[in-house]
Amino acid sequence: MADVTPGATQRSLPRCLRRFRHSSPLRRDNQKEEDFVPNYVLGFHGGKYPESPEEGAGIMARWEAWMGGLGDALVNPGNPLGKAKTLSSAGVSDGGGSNPLTGFSIVAADDMDAALAMAMGCPHLEFDGTIEVAEAMRM
Repeated sequence: MADVTPGATQRSLPRCLRRFRHSSPLRRDNQKEEDFVPNYVLGFHGGKYPESPEEGAGIMARWEAWMGGLGDALVNPGNPLGKAKTLSSAGVSDGGGSNPLTGFSIVAADDMDAALAMAMGCPHLEFDGTIEVAEAMRM
């Protein structure tokens, strides 16, 4: 398994992850306080599926344009998510709760307002989806 600790070099990461910045909120020893930019998780909920392959291609083009517009702020483009199960002290239930997560992305932003501005341009909102924005806490 590749080394993904905070001090890992790009070379020690799997090739598919090398283009993304370090996405952990952990502070590196050599990182100056003023250089730290927090990461925000964009949690996608709901939304509609395309009704045709052509509509799906149009949706993908909008997603690709949005992600491209984020530039270096895009830490991890994320993925759509499949059916979920919810684990609690009472056991396991199907469905992911009342508002299941349908996807995620991670962005770097100076503050919550900047992260919200990035999320406002996301095409997920065009298809009756909602986006939950949360700061990855620094440890």
